[in-house]
Amino acid sequence: MSEYIHEIVLQEYIIEKISHLNLSVSYKGFSRMKLVDATFNNTGTFWDLSGKLENGDWIPIEVEWTTKNFFLHKHHVDKNFKKFKRENGVLLVLRKTKELSEIQQISIFDSLSESQFKKEFQSWFKKKSSEYV
Repeated sequence: MSEYIHEIVLQEYIIEKISHLNLSVSYKGFSRMKLVDATFNNTGTFWDLSGKLENGDWIPIEVEWTTKNFFLHKHHVDKNFKKFKRENGVLLVLRKTKELSEIQQISIFDSLSESQFKKEFQSWFKKKSSEYV
């Protein structure tokens, strides 16, 4: 899908649907927290979104269609990568294509089946598509 639909579309989908995606992350290495809100990141760093956890804390979220894009975009060597890790940054992908050891990675498919995602994304995209033309 990433060959046809720009990543910004997936980012917008996540911002609008994050509370319904039922995604949780390991927070500070000892507890699970649900992601309840998201906004675009405007700090000049590489990650795409800031995600709000159920405890009110905000963390960096890098959105990619697949894990391999994180490396293709060279985020792992970016000057802000250490900050991303220090602030509990998460890679949120549609499809995991590689396991990661340095950062936490979650997939939309962790909470939705592929067929559920396709159905929901298609419905959402049809409503939004006129904005992209």
